[in-house]
Amino acid sequence: MKLPNNYGSVSKLSGNRRRPYMVRKSLNGKQLVIGYFETKEKALQALADYNRQPTELPKSPITLTTLYKQWLPHHAPNLSKSGLSSYTNAYRHIQSIATIPIQQLTYDDFQYVNTPSKRISCSVIMET
Repeated sequence: MKLPNNYGSVSKLSGNRRRPYMVRKSLNGKQLVIGYFETKEKALQALADYNRQPTELPKSPITLTTLYKQWLPHHAPNLSKSGLSSYTNAYRHIQSIATIPIQQLTYDDFQYVNTPSKRISCSVIMET
C-alpha cells in the first residue's frame, strides 16, 4: 500500500527484533523516527495518529535535568523504594553535566562524570 506524499513511511527492519517496524517522517529535510512497533498495523496506526496530532519538538534545548524532572513523576509510582533511590543517586552523580543541553554533550562528558578532578579515561583507571 502506497502512502500519500509527505505522510511518512513504515519500514520493516532486518533481523529478529521484538519491534521490527520503524515509523519515520521527513521533517525540515531530516528523517524523524517516530517509533518502533510489533506489527505493521500498529506502525500504520501510530503514523496516522502522529499525522493527526504531530508532537512538536521542544523550542528550547533539553537538558538531563529537564528529562529527569519530566520522567520521574510518570515512572516513580512503578519503582520500588530501592529503585527510586538508585535513580536519585544516579541523577546526583550527573549534576556536573545536567544543565548542559543534550545536543552539546559529548562522550567525554559522560566519561568524566565519575572522575571530574582527574580527567582520565576509564581504561587508565582499570590499568592502575
